[in-house]
Amino acid sequence: MPSRSKGSGAGYLQFVVENLPGKAAVRRWWKRRHRPEENTKPGEAQALFVWRDNEEHRDDIERHYLKMLANARREVIIANAYFFPGYRLLHAMRNAARRGVRVKLIVQGEPDMPIVTVGARLLYNYLVKGGVEIYEYRRRPLHGKVALMDDHWVTVGSSNLDPLSLSLNLEANLIIHDREFNQTLRDNLSAIIAGGLRAG
Repeated sequence: MPSRSKGSGAGYLQFVVENLPGKAAVRRWWKRRHRPEENTKPGEAQALFVWRDNEEHRDDIERHYLKMLANARREVIIANAYFFPGYRLLHAMRNAARRGVRVKLIVQGEPDMPIVTVGARLLYNYLVKGGVEIYEYRRRPLHGKVALMDDHWVTVGSSNLDPLSLSLNLEANLIIHDREFNQTLRDNLSAIIAGGLRAG
């Protein structure tokens, strides 16, 4: 699910990446490949750029996932290629499901590294017993790192919900408040669920 950011928010993203501490190579790569577009008409969506580093933003992405799960009222869908989060996220997913929120998790059924599936499946019983629905997608590789909540909240980015992404890697996600984008993503994820195999 490739995505592209345009408009005034894209300029802010460029500024952040160009000013990452100790990331000169990243800055050079970004400058070569990302030029700000001129005269782009702004849309109505609200977006927040969050990232994880090993300095001041170690758990920013995870905190936004936890906040989303705590605020959910009707439905949460998470699609992640590599899924092996810590206890806080697992507990938050179960708590949301026990409140009556329909929590759906889409994971890779046949990943490029089989150990990934072994790790994820260790968590299935804990989540399913708490009311979480889990779907393994097997038709083709799943590269998505996205989630949606209710009818307005979406996140899309580079971060998986695994130890590398949440504790070590430099990662970045956009959090978007927009009903139209939420519905578009929901339609895509619903199609993936329809073609997946429900676990548990």
